[in-house]
Amino acid sequence: MSRSGKPRRTEVLDVPADTRGHRFLYDPESPGRLTGARADVVVYTLGDEPLSSGAAIIAHGVFACATCGAHPGFDLVEPTTRIAPATLAGDVVGEFVGPVGNRPDIALRAKTDCLLPQGAPTVSVLEVSSGRVVLADSLSPVIDADLPETPGYSSAAGQIVYSARMSALGVVRGAVGSSGATLARLGPAEYAASDGARYVLGKFDDEAEPGEEGHLDLASNGGAVLASISTQVWAYAITDYDNWAARAIEQGLDPHEVLAERGERMRVVDLPRGTYLVVHHQTVADADPEGGWWPSTYADITMIHPR
Repeated sequence: MSRSGKPRRTEVLDVPADTRGHRFLYDPESPGRLTGARADVVVYTLGDEPLSSGAAIIAHGVFACATCGAHPGFDLVEPTTRIAPATLAGDVVGEFVGPVGNRPDIALRAKTDCLLPQGAPTVSVLEVSSGRVVLADSLSPVIDADLPETPGYSSAAGQIVYSARMSALGVVRGAVGSSGATLARLGPAEYAASDGARYVLGKFDDEAEPGEEGHLDLASNGGAVLASISTQVWAYAITDYDNWAARAIEQGLDPHEVLAERGERMRVVDLPRGTYLVVHHQTVADADPEGGWWPSTYADITMIHPR
């Protein structure tokens, strides 16, 4: 076996991958992308050494874990008997030469364990002193925080870090899909200011009838839709109206003009004074704001200290 000569580049499709709990961001239906258990890789070897002794990189880009945000890197290992072997796409020396049809005996194993394999809900506290809140897809430029670099914002860990930074500014913030968000009260109005009063922020059709897709049963418990917003930036943010208005005025902005400019992306909503516990669910592993069950709950909001 020769280890000398020109480096050899081999592209291998659908390699079994032990991700050690890491979850990846890309669509498993898209070709050439790492999914939860398999990957396309490029292996570099010297001379006629076997693929299993080469150095592998993930083909088609750099991948970060969807939950912990790490870029784990992978080692080539022998595949287990429980996983089907990969298929060799072809060798590249200067240019791609096409499929060759054999099945190399290799697999991948992440170099590190995921530190957040199941993700985690984002838990925040919302203080409402004015009896009104601003609900929007973004409060920028009035209120904003720096996005984290590590872990990256595209991961659950990064979103949790960013939410904590926004919470320090009096804002509850969560990432969602682009198809809007609706705030609803779960229970009759006379109990809205009571300890334990519940609200939900989610995606549902407030015009759907019982039994129709997207219906959320509010009528049976006296609940009601409070407001809906467009989520063009794939997020929601909630803060006390006075907190937002005061910061706007400090920056030389007219709150009424800002509201008018934002249109359907921002609403002012009456909400009883008090302290609310907000549990945002979209940072849990496999959360899918654009798919799965509809109606779907982005966040549960509970009054924990009425005023």
